This record gives sequence, structure tokens and C-alpha cells, in this order.
Amino acid sequence: MRQKQAGNEGILLLGILIIFAASWSHRKLLRNIFDLVWVTCSFAILLLAAYFIANWLRQKRNILRPKRWDNMNGLEFEDQIVIWLNKCGYSHIEKTEYFDQGVDILAAKQGYVFGVQVKRASKPVGVAAVRAAVAGLKIYGCNQAMVVTNTKFTPSAVRLANVNDCILIDGDRLRRGI
Repeated sequence: MRQKQAGNEGILLLGILIIFAASWSHRKLLRNIFDLVWVTCSFAILLLAAYFIANWLRQKRNILRPKRWDNMNGLEFEDQIVIWLNKCGYSHIEKTEYFDQGVDILAAKQGYVFGVQVKRASKPVGVAAVRAAVAGLKIYGCNQAMVVTNTKFTPSAVRLANVNDCILIDGDRLRRGI
């Protein structure tokens, strides 16, 4: 422990001696050393600022924005549902390809794999969304179907979901789950 402290003190003393000798013999060299220190510190501050800004932007992207759900396009709403599923304890969440087979998102929880159909709509969601989610189960190897929307479901969609053991998450339940 003493040797380490002595080594650090030696380096510090050597640095002070170099600066003192440089300032004594060449006043321009001292200015150049201080310029180098100034540039290095400025660069370090810029790197730290960039790191914190990038981290802030990353966190900002992972914020649920329920007041904006009705104004988002379908892909933006899917991204919000990925965040929602993550906050609700789902794991291994991944979006399927663009031309999916009835399932937009795959998510796992408590040993089940859920096939999630996401519908951002301005009117109540009908049976087509439930059919698509149930049909996509075997294609993606899912155990359970789920349909999530920002609005409500039609009575026929609710009946079809009950018969097929499909979970329905409407806009009200989605907002309460936050």
C-alpha cells in the first residue's frame, strides 16, 4: 500500500517538476502544456455530455405516451405496446416481420409464449383482429393469443375471443395497466 502511494506521489512530483522546468526555461512550452490540458479537459467534457444526452434520449424513447396513442401510426403504437409489455413483466419481447401472419409481437411470461396482435384504431376493433391472432398462434409457436387496441372491441370480437381463449386488452385496460 505504501509503495503505491509513493509511486503516485512520485508521478505527481515528476509532473510538477516538468512543468516548473518548462516554465523556467521556455515560457511558450508552459503555455502549450496548459493548452493541451485545456483541450483534453474540454474533449472529456464533450464526451461526457454526449454520453448523458444519448442515455437521456434512450430513456425518452422507452417512455409510454398514452395521451398520444390515438394520434400514432400503427408502427409507433406497436413500439408503445412493446414498452408496455416490458413494464408488465413480459420477457423475450420481439416484433415479427412487417408482413406478419396475424401476430405483431411475440412475448413470454410465466412459461407461456404470447402472440400479440396490435390494432391502433379509431373505431371498435372487430372479429378480424381476433381471427388473425388465433390463426397466427401455430405459425409462431405460441401458447396464447392476445389482441391489444387503443379503443374498444365489438361484442362479436369479445364472443370470438372468449371461445378461443384469446386475451383482449382494450384502451381503458391498457391505460389502467400502466
